Amino acid sequence: MAESYMELWRLALAEKNAELMRANRAELERYAPPPSPFSDELNGFGTLDVVADPPDADIYLYTFETLRATDKQGNALPPRLIPVPFNLETQKSDDRFMLLERDRAATEENVLPGTHSIFRLEQITASHAGTGNVSLSGLPPGSYMLLMFAHGRETTRVPFNLERSGKVVLRVEMPRTEGVPAGFFYVAGGDAIVGGESANSVPRHLQRIAPFLMYHDEITMGDYGDFLHDLTKTGHGADAKTRIPRDFGKPLALVSAAGELLPADSSADPVKFQKTAVRGISYNDATAYVAWRSQRDHLVYRLPKEWEWESACRGADGRKYSWGDFPAKGLAIILQGYGDPGSNISWKWEDYKDESPWGIHNLAGGVAEWTQSTYDPNAKPTDPVYGQYAIRGNAWSLPPTGLECSFRTSGQPDYFHPTIGFRLAADYPIKATEGYDAAAAVRALSEAAAEHSP
Repeated sequence: MAESYMELWRLALAEKNAELMRANRAELERYAPPPSPFSDELNGFGTLDVVADPPDADIYLYTFETLRATDKQGNALPPRLIPVPFNLETQKSDDRFMLLERDRAATEENVLPGTHSIFRLEQITASHAGTGNVSLSGLPPGSYMLLMFAHGRETTRVPFNLERSGKVVLRVEMPRTEGVPAGFFYVAGGDAIVGGESANSVPRHLQRIAPFLMYHDEITMGDYGDFLHDLTKTGHGADAKTRIPRDFGKPLALVSAAGELLPADSSADPVKFQKTAVRGISYNDATAYVAWRSQRDHLVYRLPKEWEWESACRGADGRKYSWGDFPAKGLAIILQGYGDPGSNISWKWEDYKDESPWGIHNLAGGVAEWTQSTYDPNAKPTDPVYGQYAIRGNAWSLPPTGLECSFRTSGQPDYFHPTIGFRLAADYPIKATEGYDAAAAVRALSEAAAEHSP
């Protein structure tokens, strides 16, 4: 009987049916209690080796678990993955931590004071894996995250996926605090699962990603308005007018006499409008903003590459959405339809659960985003997609299609749509140009940290 249930367990494993695997394992162990000849295969324990720079980095181990909680009225909340401390003595996730997170979910407290995350990321003693170089064995297969701390360095997250009986080797350079501009997150790179079954997705495969920096959120109407105002102020008013956010046949915004970008719809709240993501702009508009912002800040920015974008959304475990594998309402910025201007809801990342394993916000919903990658590098001049650039992320008006991290679409450089915007990225280490003020950069980082202080 044990051998029969073992065959059923293997079939469930091949189908990636976790519930059926657990059920068959329970039946198997009734007839062959552990340890048994099946134990090693059932457990699939793996190993982890980490080399950290700096060598005095404190390393904590978290595992991603599905949070199932209810609100104050007892209604089930959408299930989502959260990082939970992994107790290295019991070789299990921290049950008490999960219980506290269920309680916190019921209170609708998204962000803890002094943090820039919806997750509770703490230095839990039982999950302390070591300092500098760490080797761990006997880890159950699954989705994990390293949380790393060191003086003078950015707190660093490194998600990784441990296959059954697998071995993961990581070499992680923690960036110096002054090396990460305010509003950016460090993505240490590594192997990421990309592609899948979403519209226009490439076949699922493993993609190697180099370390890079990515802005935590999309560029806002207010940010983009500063660009247009500067164009006008420096004698390029005609150029500014051609780059105003627009719908087909009408502008989405107007530039005031004071240089502010205001909603074309007079009934919309101008203050809220400034905080919404910029949209209705082309790839050419986005790259013009990037060039202007790079010159202003004396730092070399760019648009994200599309595999960077997808890896930032999915982490290392190939999840379908930034928050996990289940579609759900209320976790991302989603409006009712194409005609909704989006001026009467919150666009703040703090009000949603759309945070990726790397800490990036609003990768589902919000606006679709231009990338710097050509949609099909092998396209010929006669192909319809020749010269088009990849667009990632779902626009807020089109759910449920496209909320998946692997969703892709594209457009010519001069194409615009009232649901397409962008965010910034940069190489790591980021390149500074002449005139860069390091002291001002440190002050900006301090101000950004103070924004979320108690």
